[in-house]
Amino acid sequence: MVTYAILGVDFGTTTAMSLVDLCGNLMFYSSKRNGGIKFIVSTASSIAVPVIVAVDVLKPPRLYKRIASFFNAVLVKPDHNLLLREKISLARGYKYSNDHERDAIAS
Repeated sequence: MVTYAILGVDFGTTTAMSLVDLCGNLMFYSSKRNGGIKFIVSTASSIAVPVIVAVDVLKPPRLYKRIASFFNAVLVKPDHNLLLREKISLARGYKYSNDHERDAIAS
């Protein structure tokens, strides 16, 4: 059975990702120092089929668009860059290990 999911991504020196099913249940989260597209794509595709790639910034870099394109997913972005307090609020109730994973979940 195929599981569809929302893929939250936070790129940086430490790259983080989260997978949330379409009912809002956190399926997976992870982060990796110097992780890149390969880390995100291989990890996500081994767990679910992302239909949405979500970000926490209004103007995401091309990297996010490439990931969405790889999965033939819709790129969803907020109408403003999410503030720290918004990210904390959105990730409340979910488990995460660091700020990067929190941001990916909040996306």
